[in-house]
Amino acid sequence: MTYSSREYEHGETNWFRRVRTWSGANSILNWQLGIEWRWFVMKLLCVTACIAFGLKAVEVVNSSPTEPRNSSNNLEWESRANIVDRNGLVLATNVMTNSLFAQPNEMSNDTSRRRVANKLATLFPELDATILYRDLADGRKFMWIRRQISPEQMQKVHELGEPGLQMGSHEARVYPQGRLAAHILGGIQYNKHSVQSAEMNGNAGVELSYDEFLRNRDASGELELSIDTKVQAVLRERLNGGISVYSANWGSAVLMDVDTGEVVAMVSLPDFDPNFRGDYFNQGGEQSERLFNHPVQGLYEFGSVFKVFAAAQAIDLGLVGLETKISNRDFRIRSNTIRGAENRGPELTVREVIARSSNAGTARLALMVNQHAAANNTPSQRDFLASLGLQEISSIELTEARGVKPQWPSRWQDIETVTIAYGHGMAVSQVHLAAAYASLVNGGFQVTPTILKGQNNELNRVRVISEESSEAVVEMLRNVVLEGTARQAQKTTGYSVGGKTGTANKPIKGGYSEDKVLATFASVFPVEDPRYVLVVTLDEATSEDGTKWERSAGKTAVPLAGIIISEVAPLLGLRPRTPDEAEN
Repeated sequence: MTYSSREYEHGETNWFRRVRTWSGANSILNWQLGIEWRWFVMKLLCVTACIAFGLKAVEVVNSSPTEPRNSSNNLEWESRANIVDRNGLVLATNVMTNSLFAQPNEMSNDTSRRRVANKLATLFPELDATILYRDLADGRKFMWIRRQISPEQMQKVHELGEPGLQMGSHEARVYPQGRLAAHILGGIQYNKHSVQSAEMNGNAGVELSYDEFLRNRDASGELELSIDTKVQAVLRERLNGGISVYSANWGSAVLMDVDTGEVVAMVSLPDFDPNFRGDYFNQGGEQSERLFNHPVQGLYEFGSVFKVFAAAQAIDLGLVGLETKISNRDFRIRSNTIRGAENRGPELTVREVIARSSNAGTARLALMVNQHAAANNTPSQRDFLASLGLQEISSIELTEARGVKPQWPSRWQDIETVTIAYGHGMAVSQVHLAAAYASLVNGGFQVTPTILKGQNNELNRVRVISEESSEAVVEMLRNVVLEGTARQAQKTTGYSVGGKTGTANKPIKGGYSEDKVLATFASVFPVEDPRYVLVVTLDEATSEDGTKWERSAGKTAVPLAGIIISEVAPLLGLRPRTPDEAEN
């Protein structure tokens, strides 16, 4: 059968008509069945699409993003050991935390990326929305947003509902006590970082000096420091208050056990939060200066606190006793005039030379020692100071101490002997000074400073002065508090204190400043049975005394040290003396 073109074009052929006629009896039924079948197919396709989309979402959430080639999600770095104080209180530990990253290609469009950038900049103020949007839109598949976020921040990110923002969990280093022992602990850095793991390496303090031990999975136990957190807290709080009261630029303090050399507390202010140590580097200026550890890294001319060294050596050599008379008159050496204590008469006993802080009297003691050394081959002033540990790099186990060697004069003639005797012309750290004082008052044994508990308990003891000479030193230091420049330390409630003040003019180009001083009080307590040395230093501190401002250590560092001792002594297990005991 053939069809005309007209019939074909109109689609109305005789054959079509016959088919429609043949099926006419079932046309209504077929139409209804066709509608139902099409709805079934459409529903099936919708359900299938939803299932596929859901499976894809789960896959995206659980999948690892594409990261830079130098990182891998499968890396498993070792956990870092805890750092604890002498009583087992945790100072540094690891916790599980979350990191935030983005997969920009999973974000639906450019508008979504801009919205995410603005929201994240609000949530994390340190982020710049413009820069963040630019990074999200540059075609990359992976980018870090924050290596560490808090649970609260994590929840807020979830609330954004953006599939292109994802989080991974890993271990992070935290310091539960915050700033309390910042300069001792130091900090860590993340050298390698993946979504689910992080490599932590120490970059300062004991975190760096004991990095290998802390990273070693096979190492048993924890790193136990000699620090007592309760004492550390009091020391930091009171020192911070003293800096404020006396308008000092900075302050530092070291509390040391005189027998073991263990540092029970050490504070340098201003300080930092080790949880965010890197931020201080990034900010620079005054913020980065907070990282400087004054007791360990700073080398200072401490002034008159050095005078006790000259007196101790002269006594130990048998050249003088506490009641031996020494000239207090001014004298000249080369073109320099060495002055005596004002209004104290032409002569002073050795005890009074230290109590009244006579430069001329101390200088004569040092010259006497060197003359005796030259004639009898006995230790010189330099030899004696070296035996106290004032010539070598401190052994304290902090990385910052390794490059800090005391500064000595290149030549050691009479003028150097004189100026060093009263604390100028030679610079040491506060830890050096504390250890030297401990060696003089503990019965005369050399002290090696340490930040670890029990480190020096088994060391062979090296004698630097006799026991009798050590007792004489303690008596001299007590007399400074009773009759000399540190009388305000008598206000220390319930505890007997001895010590020596130092008000050192700060070195400037071409000489020394007339009005800028470093005020230090090196103290020992209790004097009836010396257990601890406390050295407190304030930079450019001033104290109002009536109508005038005082810069001396006796008016600044001394009263501050007295307050500190009153509060830390009970924490150290020292029983306060009764009024009757205090009178004897």
